Amino acid sequence: MTEKRIDKQGIWMAISLLIMISTHFMSGIGPITPLGMQVIGIFIGMIIGWSTCGMLVPSLLGILMLGLTDYTASPETSLGLLLTHNIFISSLVAFILLAYINDSGIMDVISQWLVTRKFAAGKPWLFMCFFFSMITVISFIFNPVVLILLGFSFMSPILKEMGYTKEDELPTYLFLGIAIFTLATVAIPFLPSAIYTRGIIATAIGSHISSFAYFMCISVPLFTALALYLIIGKFILRVNTTKFVQGTDVLLKQIGDNKIKITTGQKRGAIVLIIFVAALALAALLPKTWAPIAFLNHFGLVGICVALVLLLLVLKDEEGKPLTTFPKLINGISWDMVMLTGAIMVIAGALTSEGTGIAQAMAMCGVIVSKMPTAIFVLLVMLVLCIFSQFSMNMVLQMVFAPILAPILVSAGINPMIAVMAVYFGTQWAFMAPSGSMMAALVFGNTEWVNTKILYKCIIPWIILSLIVTAIMSLTFPDIFCPI
Repeated sequence: MTEKRIDKQGIWMAISLLIMISTHFMSGIGPITPLGMQVIGIFIGMIIGWSTCGMLVPSLLGILMLGLTDYTASPETSLGLLLTHNIFISSLVAFILLAYINDSGIMDVISQWLVTRKFAAGKPWLFMCFFFSMITVISFIFNPVVLILLGFSFMSPILKEMGYTKEDELPTYLFLGIAIFTLATVAIPFLPSAIYTRGIIATAIGSHISSFAYFMCISVPLFTALALYLIIGKFILRVNTTKFVQGTDVLLKQIGDNKIKITTGQKRGAIVLIIFVAALALAALLPKTWAPIAFLNHFGLVGICVALVLLLLVLKDEEGKPLTTFPKLINGISWDMVMLTGAIMVIAGALTSEGTGIAQAMAMCGVIVSKMPTAIFVLLVMLVLCIFSQFSMNMVLQMVFAPILAPILVSAGINPMIAVMAVYFGTQWAFMAPSGSMMAALVFGNTEWVNTKILYKCIIPWIILSLIVTAIMSLTFPDIFCPI
């Protein structure tokens, strides 16, 4: 059985490599240049590899092949782009720090404490409503990559304790949900992520919109789509939660009337976790004109993680031994997730670079779509961009299409915010392939818990319903809340 599986993977890897190589000999099509064809071929080969051979090898193979194109000119340069990308570095240092926190066992304590509270005990859907609501609120101020990794670290021990495996529906549903609910990072109009989105809107429509208009046209549809994920899981997919209920009962019996005991190592892990979260939260919330906050912002996620890791390596316990060792921390890294997220960022940059002509080709498609009636325009834009966004970073599509389509609606006397909403919500549901977004890459990279077949079962109905609901809102909300 093992030999057959290895042979099958070898065949798929050969196919992926063949596609990557063959496009090096193709000429351009329309505005897409020969370089664009090469990058597209590498990307298609990576997708096939990710779907059949795991995440690590196809990611490294794609980076290697990108080094043979004119985009980077050498494997050293393409690998350098991967290793120096801020997302790769952020994920790497966060994993190193979280390795200590996870190894301390404090995440086990926190998760056991939460699921055994009276309001959640034996009520998995109430627990998930609370848990996802917390993810939503924290995402307003927290780096989504770190929040997803923390969410994964939080849920993993309790799912193991309850006897769940990758073949059960609930783990995939939960881990996918953690990533989906971090979309709320743009919901609060005056926070940094929303300011970036408002900048795209201002560029597209030629003027700034009020915080109220932003909240109604962006945040409300987004919150509605997030609520749909819970509704679909509960009433349509009917995700099996039997083990969760049984596991909670077992934990309640084990704990009984006794308080959960926290060891010295777990207390240290809790202290590190509190310092880590507090440093990131303070940097996001307090005025940057304050010297300590300015320092934290300058230090950033990477600086905070590295500083805490250095302290853990230097400080000694009661026996005079280091609190941890670097080899021990390195063992806690999920290289599938780290390499996948880094490779996705590099290949996304290559796809939309000036020399490929891919962005120009997509822009031509947008102009053709804009000639249609408004309702058809919205539906088609959202559908086409939803498909595109599975294979191209959604922020890139927003930056390309919103400024192209909005002025065309203005010239027809139609509210340009309709085009902005259609583009924005057409690209937000990019979770069907690891190439769609950072969040999707982290979910697919979590091969310990995420089952791809179950993931598609969860994500497809949610995307369909979210597209329908946000399409209706895109056609009605702009004229009510954002008349221009």
